Amino acid sequence: MAIAVEINEYVELVGIIADLSGCVSYKCKNKEINEYFSSYKKHPAVKAVKHLCGENINTLVSLSSLLEYKRGKFVLRKESICLRKSDEILVLLADFYKVSSFHKFFKQMSGFYGEAKAQWENLLSSFNEDWFKFFFGNNEQEDFSVIVSSILNRLVISSKKDVIVSEFVGDILTIIRAFCHIYIDPFLCGSDKRQEILQPCADKILSFSKWAMRQQGYDDWRVLLNEYIVRAVANVYMQENNFTKQDIRNDIMDNIGRGFYLMPELVGYLNKYRYCRDKFKNFGEFYFELAKFFSSHIEKEIKRVDDIVSVILEV
Repeated sequence: MAIAVEINEYVELVGIIADLSGCVSYKCKNKEINEYFSSYKKHPAVKAVKHLCGENINTLVSLSSLLEYKRGKFVLRKESICLRKSDEILVLLADFYKVSSFHKFFKQMSGFYGEAKAQWENLLSSFNEDWFKFFFGNNEQEDFSVIVSSILNRLVISSKKDVIVSEFVGDILTIIRAFCHIYIDPFLCGSDKRQEILQPCADKILSFSKWAMRQQGYDDWRVLLNEYIVRAVANVYMQENNFTKQDIRNDIMDNIGRGFYLMPELVGYLNKYRYCRDKFKNFGEFYFELAKFFSSHIEKEIKRVDDIVSVILEV
């Protein structure tokens, strides 16, 4: 089944307001959008979104994906625990939507948005969605859609799972990693036992590459560990789906450059899962093996660096 690609007007609305507030790292690169909305930076909705974004970027993305405009007002399509105090911000969003003539502008930009949609549809034409179900051991039938946003870049997990990506002109690796997150994040976050065995080594990994990780927003050990595993599995996807050797190598080198220093070893270690699938019901059962890997390799890496520093200091 082809994955639907959507440009959601209300996701784009919240994204543009978030951009005006300066609270997101991904900036809109379209000149017309930036020029049109520059005069609305002092609108109360901008301040409200900045506050919401400051509390939790995921809350902001959840809000954008649940919006529905009815009779001049914004409502949420379903209740959300993290958005219970949303009445005030919904009123402000509706006012911004009206005074900025957002809907009219959005329609005027149909060519720009349509081109972005077509580019992502072309990218996804070679995307192997079934690979994820097999690799992770998940046989449930899921309907996925991709919401392309010029600003927001977080996942929204719902009964109909949406992947929000940041760039209108993106690459297939963005989608691969996004899908990995959908399957991987619940394995850790939904299991106290897995968290218990993995937190000690994850804390050491975070401490070892603290500066690089915080620059990228990976300042929580769970977020960091999920990202480590996501990037490694994404590389496995590349190996099994006809990416060139140079692309695979470049991906590993890029991850090392971003502070994921154990990436080559981790990608190789995943062979214990890839080629011994009969031993594991699903990827979640492999986490006990991953705990052994991370614990052993971070200790070796710390010792290697300490030994080098000791030699330097003795000179």
